[in-house]
Amino acid sequence: MGAKKGDSEKGKTGKGRVLSGDEKRLWRSATQDVKKLQKDDVDEEEAEIPLLPVAPARPVVLQKQKTALAAPVNSKISRQPPQLDGNTDLKLQRGKLRIEGTLDLHGYNQEQAHRLLNQFVLAAHAGGKRCILVITGKGGRSKPREGRFYDDAPMGVLKEKLPQWVSIPPLRDIVLKLYPAAPKDGGSGAWYLYLKRDRGPSL
Repeated sequence: MGAKKGDSEKGKTGKGRVLSGDEKRLWRSATQDVKKLQKDDVDEEEAEIPLLPVAPARPVVLQKQKTALAAPVNSKISRQPPQLDGNTDLKLQRGKLRIEGTLDLHGYNQEQAHRLLNQFVLAAHAGGKRCILVITGKGGRSKPREGRFYDDAPMGVLKEKLPQWVSIPPLRDIVLKLYPAAPKDGGSGAWYLYLKRDRGPSL
């Protein structure tokens, strides 16, 4: 009987030659421990993943931002003129408002006049007064007051100094308006001072 077709096919090599018995035994011995590798047996974490080329990072260039410098603060900031309603302002200029207090600085030197002015205006403001009159004199030298021993200041100096004294603390935040007095109240030798309302101590 001839060899079975299946046996003859198993003994053939890739080129169609039939393996001998010794070759078959040698092949079985060499491949008996070989296990077919399944695709699922490959560990995905161990699979070698090709690395893509990474372009080198470009250095970040920080541009210096020019900061605008604040303009230097002038210690002598000009104050805006106080605002007063038109009707009251006109009456004040014409001497039509009721004068609630008068200070006469005749016979005082600059230091004394300045101190008295501050005291008088602060007291008037605390008392709720609004329109007061301060007499400085028009010029020249006044006669010394009786019983007082001090150098008398020229009245023209006090006339020029009063607007300056009113524009600095403690009167700067109290006096709302300043006008030369009407002729009936002393003219250019006196001043009307219109005071702000006393709001009381702030909480």
